Amino acid sequence: MRLAVVACLALMGCASVQPSQTGVTRHMKGIEPAVGQEARASVGSSVLSQFDYLAAARGVVQQGYSRAVGLNTIRLAGGEALVPSVLGGSREAWCSTGPVWFALGEARSACFFQAAGTTAPGELAILRQAYILGTAMGTELDVEVPIRVEPVGTGTGYKYELFYQGRDRGGVRLSYREYTNDMARPAFSQDVVYDVMPGPGTTITFRQARLEILAAGNDEIRYRVLAPFR
Repeated sequence: MRLAVVACLALMGCASVQPSQTGVTRHMKGIEPAVGQEARASVGSSVLSQFDYLAAARGVVQQGYSRAVGLNTIRLAGGEALVPSVLGGSREAWCSTGPVWFALGEARSACFFQAAGTTAPGELAILRQAYILGTAMGTELDVEVPIRVEPVGTGTGYKYELFYQGRDRGGVRLSYREYTNDMARPAFSQDVVYDVMPGPGTTITFRQARLEILAAGNDEIRYRVLAPFR
């Protein structure tokens, strides 16, 4: 059976299907953490994120994966993006945008399937089967590819973020990033330093967002959001 599968994977004449991208978008809107909620953030992570934009999903491969099938290899790099698609009119899949199947003299894209269900943005999933484009349905390969589903801005909306960058002498250092339309790269960024008095209760303000600093160290900050960006 395995020899038959390998042989069919190598043939150009096998009956095959082509995927269609779903083009599904979802409205991402919110404030993290919620106003009034005590929170912690480590150095380099977000202390306040406020966003309102349309996003499409993508599956980001969490670690490199490789599997040999005869003389052929299926190979994905960590960080590679897979797009949500549909095969055969109904079967949901995550498909590569470039070749991940490498055979003698050719390279092909592939689509990957979860065992069941769907995954929301921010969640992890394991892809269990791979279909090599241009081959016969029913010759799927068993794989184990971990992905995280991430939203990708479609060109409409904004995202504002403050990041904790650690202590700076007698104060704390924050960095601000502003994304408008293109969520892949900031349209504006700025570093700021605030004096922090000993003990809890220091309040800082940036672009009308207000944070109460409860404790700040070289590793993390403990704080409460009092007001969002405006």
